[in-house]
Amino acid sequence: MPNFNRRLRAVAVIMAAISAAYSVVNHFHIREPLLLPLSFIDNAAGYTPWALPIYLSHFLFLPLALMSLRSYPVFLRALKSMAIASSLACVIFLIYPTTFPRVDSSPFLRFIDTPANCFPSLHVALACIAAWSLRADGVRWAPFGAFWAVSIAVSTVLVKQHYAVDLVGGLLLAACAVFLVSRPSLASLPVGEPA
Repeated sequence: MPNFNRRLRAVAVIMAAISAAYSVVNHFHIREPLLLPLSFIDNAAGYTPWALPIYLSHFLFLPLALMSLRSYPVFLRALKSMAIASSLACVIFLIYPTTFPRVDSSPFLRFIDTPANCFPSLHVALACIAAWSLRADGVRWAPFGAFWAVSIAVSTVLVKQHYAVDLVGGLLLAACAVFLVSRPSLASLPVGEPA
């Protein structure tokens, strides 16, 4: 495994790239974002201020999980999975932008984030990838990481940033990204062998 500083730089670069890409498609839309139907969960869940620190802890959980990984292959798969999930999400945000009717939400969140980029939840997708990576690497605090990821997912609805269906979309996005990264590389096949 590369040294701490090299890993830290890699994590900083991927986090910065994800944040930049998300910010662009969050603030500049090629079409008007659409409202989705509210489910019974969306109607039942009112704005819950105590969930805001959990929602924001996403920005601590991701780098902490990545820096806890001991296996270099798992570390690389996690970075690649997050990059793929973010890229796919940004494409969806561009071609099918959705928005949430934020009546009650944090003024801080309204300031830093527009109510667009709802489906799928990138918060959920990246948290799931981080939790999966901790488990795949056998990190001791992986069970707590899974609990933390679930808490982040639930908080996205409680702070009125997402529809409940966005959580399902985020989970599917994470599964898709992990699947794509976990496939054997074509480059590893012997020359002349069929793919």
